[in-house]
Amino acid sequence: RPRDALGYIVEGDIHALAKSWKNAAATYRAGLKQVEATELATKLHGALLAGGDGGEADKFANGWLNSHTKDLNFRMYLAETAGTRGDYALASKHYRVLLDAEPNNPVILNNLAWTSAQNNDPKAIDYAQLANKLVPDQPDYMDTLAGILIAKGETEQGIALLKKALALAPQRATIRFNLAKALLKSGDQSGARRELDELAKMGDRFPEQKEVEKLAKGL
Repeated sequence: RPRDALGYIVEGDIHALAKSWKNAAATYRAGLKQVEATELATKLHGALLAGGDGGEADKFANGWLNSHTKDLNFRMYLAETAGTRGDYALASKHYRVLLDAEPNNPVILNNLAWTSAQNNDPKAIDYAQLANKLVPDQPDYMDTLAGILIAKGETEQGIALLKKALALAPQRATIRFNLAKALLKSGDQSGARRELDELAKMGDRFPEQKEVEKLAKGL
C-alpha cells in the first residue's frame, strides 16, 4: 500500500525513537510525496526541529500552509509547538488565524488568552473571558483567566476563581500550585502553606517539587 501514510509514519517513528532524525525526516518526506497527510506533515516538522534544522522546519511549515490554507490541524500543531518552545508571539499569530476560522472555539480562545498574556497583550483577558462564557466552570479555562486577573492586580478575584476551579478539579496539581502562589502574593501565608503541603504529599507525581520546597521554606 505505497499510498497509505501509515507505513511511512511507523517507519519514521522507528527512526525517531532511535533519535535518527535525518532518517526520520527523510521517511516522512518520502511519504508526503505519496500522500499529503497532515500527520506526516506534523511529524516531518517535528523531526526537523528535533534534528536541529529549525530553518528547514520553518521553510517546510510556511510552504505547507501556503499550499494547504485550510489545514487547521497543522496550524494548531504549529501554534502548540511554538507555545511549548516559548515563542508566544508566533503561537499567538497562529491562534489568531485559527480564531478567525472558528471564532467561538473555546480551546483556541483559552490557548490564545494564555499566549497573549505571556506577551502582555491587553486582549488576553477578553479571550479568556469569552472562553469561560462559552464553557462555564471548566477548570483549565478558569485557571487561565485567574492568572490573567492576578497579573493585572485583581488578586482577590483571581484567587476566588482558582478556589472554585480547584473545587471542581481537586486532583489538578497545577491549579493548586497557582493558587498557592496567588495566596502568597496576597499575604495569606497559612492558606499558601496548606496548599503547598498538599502538593508536597504528591511527591514525584508533581514535577515542580523543588519550587514547592522553595516557596515553603520562605514561609
